[in-house]
Amino acid sequence: MKYLNPFKIFDRLISVAIYAFPFLELYGFFNPFLRSVNMSSNLLEEAAFYLRENAWLNFLIFTVIIILTQSRQLNLSYFTRYNMLQALVILFMSSLIDTCGYLFPVFILAEGSLGYPIFNGCCFACLLLIIYCAIYAIRGKIPYIPLLSESLRLQIWRD
Repeated sequence: MKYLNPFKIFDRLISVAIYAFPFLELYGFFNPFLRSVNMSSNLLEEAAFYLRENAWLNFLIFTVIIILTQSRQLNLSYFTRYNMLQALVILFMSSLIDTCGYLFPVFILAEGSLGYPIFNGCCFACLLLIIYCAIYAIRGKIPYIPLLSESLRLQIWRD
């Protein structure tokens, strides 16, 4: 019966759901590759398009996550706070990758250039990181990512 605790289930649901934001951020850019292997979804495309069109939504998500993790009145568990901060850092990384895709000149990221496979590799690595963290959150374990995990652990213990 210890596995059916509603609080633990709610903790895991929040911890997994928060990884949807960095996933959608990358999904919008990485979608042509996913279409080529028949892994595209209309619902995900619409959600990624909505997130991209509303530029202030990312800022609002950043702010809400920071307020929720720093709030003492909510009594969020260490597991939930850790995953929220980790998703925030991954969201920042995916926003940076997405922004670089628009800022670099076309000849750097054009097909056939050296920048295209490097940029797609960064997107794919970030997607794998999101999937890795979400799987660990489903299992109720804290994912270990070198440097990032230690800095988040120190940030949470500081509070």
